[in-house]
Order: sequence, then structure tokens, then C-alpha cells
Amino acid sequence: MAANHRRWNVAGNIQGRGVDMVERGWAPAQIFKALGDDESLRRERPSQRTIQRMVVALELQGSSERWSLLASQPEEVNDVLKVLAAVIEVSAGSRTWLTTKEAAWAARIVEATPGLTAWGQYRLVRLYVRAEEQGTPTTGLDAFLAFEPWTDGECLSAYLGALVAGWVEPPFRLHEKAKLVQEFNDWMSRLTDVH
Repeated sequence: MAANHRRWNVAGNIQGRGVDMVERGWAPAQIFKALGDDESLRRERPSQRTIQRMVVALELQGSSERWSLLASQPEEVNDVLKVLAAVIEVSAGSRTWLTTKEAAWAARIVEATPGLTAWGQYRLVRLYVRAEEQGTPTTGLDAFLAFEPWTDGECLSAYLGALVAGWVEPPFRLHEKAKLVQEFNDWMSRLTDVH
């Protein structure tokens, strides 16, 4: 079941933080409180009921059966286990498993993103799973992977040049074209942040 983010009528910066918190295993009440504690977000914070709907929708995404080491291909096991360890650590043990869809994507993403943290790889896994479930193109994500902007300043500069020139689509839902670079920087910091 795919979540329709537009239905939530939630500002993009709050959506991004909310998704981060859900993926870390936070409950709706914790998310509501955290958003209220941040003075810059308090005025835009959605109702607790909206946050509950958002959490349920996000948790339903990728709700295929749980991945098992027994049913895996030997060549993907190490990559999937690294991502699983990051999920367990960042969620403080509230999430101790991956779905089969997440595991399949994790095996691909880890191979395609050397040098990116396992948590960043999991965040990309979730984006690909959502795109697959929503039937949306992954061209923006694919281009992001192709440029490897997390590796060094040269790759980041080349990617930002292509993004600003409009040669590639952003890997995230853009809210204001005028703030493209700022939105990318915010998205990138959420991708690589582990705390």
C-alpha cells in the first residue's frame, strides 16, 4: 500500500523529519512532541492525528514478508546484514528486521554506493521501495547514484551542476525550485545523518 504524501498536507521540511523519525522507530506521540519542541517547526506542525496517519502509511509501505538469512542468496547476505545492523542501531532496537523488498533493494544499493554509511544506504532503500510501490520513476535516484555526490567535492559539484542545469531530476520531491540547492543540502544531510 503506497502512501500519498500530498494527502497529508504537510510541509516538506516536516515530512522529511517525520519520515526520518518513523524510520528510526519513533511513535506518533514522540514525533508530535519533537516537532513541537522545535520552535522553527511548531507553527507548521500538523495535528497528532495527521502524524498518526502518516506513520501508519509509512509503516505499511514495504510490508512484504520479513527477510530471512535462510531464504537469501549468499552473495547478498553481507550487504543486507550491514544495512540491518544500521536499522537496529538507529531505531534503538525498535526495528530489528527488513522486509524482503527492502533486503532485495539493500543488496543492490550497497553495491552501488560504496563509501555511503549503512544508514544512508537504508534511507535510499526506503526511497526505492516507495517509488516501486507508488509506481513512480526512479530516474532522479538513479542519477544521484550515478554521480556519487557523497564521495567527494568534485562529484558533489558535478552532480549539483547537473541538478541546477535541469539535466537530472532531484532524488526527492521538490517543493520550491528556487531553493533547489538548499533542499538538496537538507535532503543530503538527512541521508547521511545517523543521529
